[in-house]
Amino acid sequence: MDQITGVIERITYQHDNGFTVAKIQTETHAKPIAITGHLGDIHVGQSITCTGHWETNANYGQQFTVQTHTVQPPTTASGIERYLRSGAIKGIGPVYAKKIVDHFGEETLRILDTDSTQLHAVPGLGKKRIALIQESLRNSQANRNLLLFLSDHQLSHTWATKIQEQYGSNSLSVIQNNPYILAKDISGIGFKTADQLAHRLGIRHDDPNRIDVGILHCLETLSGHTCCPLDTLVKNTATVLNLADYAVIQHRIHALIDQETLYASSIEGTPMIWTRPLAMAEWGITNELRRIQHAQVRAPLTDIIENLAQLERRVGLTLDPAQKQAICQAVTQPFHAITGGPGTGKSTLTRMITGLFYNQKSLLLLAPTGRAAKRLSQATQLVAKTIHSALSYDFATGEFSYNKKRPLTHDVVVVDEASMIDTRLFHQLLMAIPSHAQLILIGDVDQLPSIGPGTVLQDILNSPGLSKTYLTHIFRQAQGSHIIRHAHSIQRGDIPQFMHGPESDCFFMEADDPDTILQDIAHIMTHRLPKKYGIHPQTDCQILSPMNTGPLGVHAFNTELQQRLNHHNPILLTAPDGTEYRKDDKIIQLRNNYDSGVFNGDIGTVDAYYADRKTLFIRFDERDVEYKLPDLIDIRLAYAVSIHKYQGSECPYVIIPIHRMHQHMLNRNLLYTALTRGKRMVILMGQPTALHTAIHNMSAIHRHTGLGYFLTVSNSTK
Repeated sequence: MDQITGVIERITYQHDNGFTVAKIQTETHAKPIAITGHLGDIHVGQSITCTGHWETNANYGQQFTVQTHTVQPPTTASGIERYLRSGAIKGIGPVYAKKIVDHFGEETLRILDTDSTQLHAVPGLGKKRIALIQESLRNSQANRNLLLFLSDHQLSHTWATKIQEQYGSNSLSVIQNNPYILAKDISGIGFKTADQLAHRLGIRHDDPNRIDVGILHCLETLSGHTCCPLDTLVKNTATVLNLADYAVIQHRIHALIDQETLYASSIEGTPMIWTRPLAMAEWGITNELRRIQHAQVRAPLTDIIENLAQLERRVGLTLDPAQKQAICQAVTQPFHAITGGPGTGKSTLTRMITGLFYNQKSLLLLAPTGRAAKRLSQATQLVAKTIHSALSYDFATGEFSYNKKRPLTHDVVVVDEASMIDTRLFHQLLMAIPSHAQLILIGDVDQLPSIGPGTVLQDILNSPGLSKTYLTHIFRQAQGSHIIRHAHSIQRGDIPQFMHGPESDCFFMEADDPDTILQDIAHIMTHRLPKKYGIHPQTDCQILSPMNTGPLGVHAFNTELQQRLNHHNPILLTAPDGTEYRKDDKIIQLRNNYDSGVFNGDIGTVDAYYADRKTLFIRFDERDVEYKLPDLIDIRLAYAVSIHKYQGSECPYVIIPIHRMHQHMLNRNLLYTALTRGKRMVILMGQPTALHTAIHNMSAIHRHTGLGYFLTVSNSTK
């Protein structure tokens, strides 16, 4: 690694997470040097020593990427004044910086650190201002001590701001007393980091705080489960903590239950353990569903049969008896759930249900993601929102504006893609639904479950006390689609019989070598499909991979496809993670951003980069959205995306690599979900054995949850 030392001349950019771009003047360089990295609380005038490496950025030229750094205060009177003028200490601006330095000279910082009462001798400084300065000095000293502590224990300075916000000026003593508290309170600091710190501080292997956080770590890292069998939790915790004493772990579990940190109950004779918030969310869903289910619906929909007949004539549809029955149930019940696979008429039912309600009731259409909301809007020709947007979620506070105390005002709430809703989000939604409103859930229970914990739709459909419809009939217009037929075969656990004729819209192409598969898929996307069908490879075709990493992962395909499809465009920007963005690159948004109006799963294209503003512009549906440097963590190239990320979206042509290297991700839900993303054609390429593995693997279907149990208990005791 290289090392440089200089005086901080200017703070060019500083993000809340500590990422900073600054200019420093060294003795060995004529012009100031740009440094970048997570530099924490630095100020103009300080001397900084950095270790790291040099990089040449296509837009900014040569700059120094900082891995570690130490900061020293300025020593000259002019340097001290410049440091104080920068706002490093609250209460001291340019005017008072000059007065203080004029009075104390080069002794200023020593006096401020050791005897700030001498500030009373500075002409023009009042008592209130001195008190403000002294408070700032105490916080500054606490921050310096914290930064030194983090450095000494090999922890990033990026955590300093979050730690101080959580614990204030007592941060250091709080951490030293119980480092495991960091894993509970500070987002991004996990159990392993806290455990390493505790080990350096000499905390015992069987310390109760260590065992407690280990238990919570095991519960909070369950893959989709909301609860865990007690025996499994004890074994997992023992493995994570490397403790052989099961009895002490069980003792701490019971202690956490007594403290109401954990929740315990038995399901079919098996003792189960929840974190308290997830248990309360599942009980909350149960209670809210019961409230909605038994509420008196205001102004029931009238003349349903006559209105439905008129709607059929208007839209040119003829519904079968089962569809009519499902619609009548949905529009007359306070709560109703509808599920069915592709081709079974979910979209038709959604259109007809919303059409019936449209002129009679206040209607709210929702979906879990932005892409799913857009599809719902297209299907109904009505405005649809994400659940987070409708409930006015504040990412800064983590709070929803609409809740139990401030419910929504709509008469009917229709939620599409309900299989994607996790336990916490569904609980928040139910609390915001007023008692007079009707709730209709629509989704395909055989798709991938939610990324977050729970199997909400499945548990609701399995509950005997709730109104529901299963759509099983595949309609004539869908029967000709091999995509739909093969999807239903996979759902049943059967191996599809792929046909490679001109009438087929779903193909399986055998290949074994990963590099051959990657190159062949890239060639199909960039040449064969555009040549045969006249499609645009970026807008009409999507590669869906089971994994992000590896030779057949999302990243590998994106590198290859960017080179094939967009190499002629110049590099506009190189992101901190090394990703090169070119004009017209296809990108995907990775999280909801309500300020910018772009949502998790939205697909856009790189439009322009303005170096003077350090801003990348990405076009979404004819609208440009600005991305500053720190915002680039929210996007990724999207010539290929993961199957999980594309859930709730569709594309005319879909290509899916399937190989044994995807083994730990391959399961029936994943393959079924991927196949049903294609509207006109789906091509699978890879190994038949991997295809068989996916179809026969049901591992993703079973999750330990309590919702079904709570719904059953509630139904039996009402």
